[in-house]
Amino acid sequence: MITIVIPTYNSEKHIDQIVEKLLLLLRSTMLIKEVIFVNDCSNDQTLSRLQLYKNKYPDKIRIIHLKRNFGQHPATLIGMLYVKTEYCLTMDDDVLFDELDLDKLIIQTSITPSRLIYITRPTDKKKKFKFFIITRLLKYLSNTKSVSAFGSSQRFFNISFLQNKFHNPLHYIYLDVLFLKWGMETAYIENNYSKHSYDHMRYSNFQRLRLMFYSIVFYRTHTKITPLIPVLTCIFFILWILYHWWWLTVIAVFPILAWICVISISKYIKGKNKEDLVEALKINALEI
Repeated sequence: MITIVIPTYNSEKHIDQIVEKLLLLLRSTMLIKEVIFVNDCSNDQTLSRLQLYKNKYPDKIRIIHLKRNFGQHPATLIGMLYVKTEYCLTMDDDVLFDELDLDKLIIQTSITPSRLIYITRPTDKKKKFKFFIITRLLKYLSNTKSVSAFGSSQRFFNISFLQNKFHNPLHYIYLDVLFLKWGMETAYIENNYSKHSYDHMRYSNFQRLRLMFYSIVFYRTHTKITPLIPVLTCIFFILWILYHWWWLTVIAVFPILAWICVISISKYIKGKNKEDLVEALKINALEI
């Protein structure tokens, strides 16, 4: 059986259409047990709209309300922790599948329990430059030797893989990087689906940059190199004094200063984000 997990935030303009489409999908197959909506502390009528459907279909729709806003990836994670079925499918709250071959997903996942399947549109891989950048970024952040993950909010996997994965606190959550770091194998299935454009975007350009920077800070910043910075500075200064290699000093100063800035900002961010997000999510999550 499959549970669908959908994080929502200020989605009142389109949530009715998404729920109605999902109800049609539920009626057409016995493989989907329920849909879990995670309301990420929306400040519009999203929660009240979901409650209307919950009252009509209490066996098919569950609502997890977060008392404060955590963001899309943490909200998706807490929804996963409420899943009681064998398989989990995560989706955005503005995606409409034309059709979905659930049997194919289950077969693909059965090959290995640690398989993560990304559901992508045929047009996604045609955007070669975007595909190249995101693939390399995920490889860098997850520190894995070979990564073919393009990344997508539409993911399908066996929920048992998440068991015993939260021994250490998580101060930052980027699901695709975490899955890769935990050793999940990635695969793709192309499926046509439409993604609506609304007045608001899920992430602004600033939020996208912050997401990328925070991911680098929490997953790949190596503070062990910090003691080498003053040593390298002294070496370049001595070379400049003895041999007048002023050009080498000028070239070296900029990356050294940049690295000092990165380390300083990283320590500041990590100092502010010491909260265990998984525990915070559990405390602030309320099933309605």
